[in-house]
Amino acid sequence: MSKTICGAIIALLLCCSLQLHADESRETNANSRALEQLIRGNTAAQQGNAYQAIFHFQEALRYDPNSPFLHVALAEQFVLLEQIDRALDELDKALTLNSRYGDALHMKARVLASTGNQKESRAAFESLIKIDSSNANNKIELIGLCLAQGDFRRVDELFREVPAEHELRGDLLRRIVAIYLTNGEVNGSVRYLEELAKTDSAEAAVAYTLATVYLQSEDTARALSEIQRAIANDSTDARVWYVRVVIEYDKENYPGTIEICERASLAAGDDARTKNLEGLSHLRLGDSTRAVTLLERALELDSTLFTAAGSLALIFDKCDSLDRVEQLYQSAIRHSDSAAVYLNNLAYSYAERGVKLDSAMTLVDLALDRDPKNPSYLDTKGWIYYRLGEFESALRLIKSAMKFDRESAALLEHAGDISSAMNKLRVAEKYWRRALELDPNSTTLPEKIGK
Repeated sequence: MSKTICGAIIALLLCCSLQLHADESRETNANSRALEQLIRGNTAAQQGNAYQAIFHFQEALRYDPNSPFLHVALAEQFVLLEQIDRALDELDKALTLNSRYGDALHMKARVLASTGNQKESRAAFESLIKIDSSNANNKIELIGLCLAQGDFRRVDELFREVPAEHELRGDLLRRIVAIYLTNGEVNGSVRYLEELAKTDSAEAAVAYTLATVYLQSEDTARALSEIQRAIANDSTDARVWYVRVVIEYDKENYPGTIEICERASLAAGDDARTKNLEGLSHLRLGDSTRAVTLLERALELDSTLFTAAGSLALIFDKCDSLDRVEQLYQSAIRHSDSAAVYLNNLAYSYAERGVKLDSAMTLVDLALDRDPKNPSYLDTKGWIYYRLGEFESALRLIKSAMKFDRESAALLEHAGDISSAMNKLRVAEKYWRRALELDPNSTTLPEKIGK
């Protein structure tokens, strides 16, 4: 090899070495400048100067354009300035550089959630969990999104993965229970309530809620156990006593119901709903005088308690006190959002007396709009037609009612009365005798048959 060629090779190698040195020097210099700008940006951010922080972070990106961290830092400042679109743009750039960059995914999920974009926010959290399945905080935040979307199956899956010792588990339990119950997911709420009850056995509110859930599920034994625990923890809460009263009343133990109501009043003061059930218990035992006193007390405590108004109306109806009956039923209709039973009952009160039959027809038609196959409502309408002298229409409606209730003595007696008015005496007697078989204590049927 000639000296010229050797010299050229040596010169080329020397040149390459010098160029590599220069590249390394430039890279070191760029990194140094990027770090300097990053520090300045962080300082500005800590001082609350978002615009200056953005300037320095952008300068840092000029020297280090492949840093996802810098894009996240920029996004944080844009969020503070409420420039959400720019923040999301920076986060997307970070994720383009590194699709598994947790800080960018987490911020994007939160930003999207804050804008109401639950679908994409949830997708970002799901990605985070795939990247790091051990991070319980991400799962808790995702549970919040799933609760908002009503995806209770996913909530249950995620909650099982939240450690029992996690500091946020108790608050999360309460949140889940509240949303489940608000959405009618009564059965789904049970396991969470049971865990809450174990966590704090002295919390009366949890025991009360669990008792009401058991009661809705017709698990009376567990409901009773929980409500007794709630009473033991806080006997001054009228709500827990009411649930205890309901359990006893549903067992048709009316003396026991009265005894518990009296204990409730001593411990927690008078409560409208409890007084209502105490009054109904006395009514069941045949003491209408005491029942009236208690039901009126219930209405004093809560004038919107339509069940008490309706019960009082039934009592006064037997006393032929139409003015009071009208007042009470109208109150019950108004406060129950026009419950069909009260519409029908007032209509029947008018029909029995043969008064205000046009109003009676309007009321019963409203009741039938809500429950068109109810035999009692069909009976009322038939009886109004009877009072109007339209016997064919009356009998047709009574027969329609009998299709839905073949064992009603009242329907059979009415069918007999209408047939008698149509001069179909044998048919009438047949109806009356069948009614008497079903109601042997009737005081009106023997007289009608005798005639």
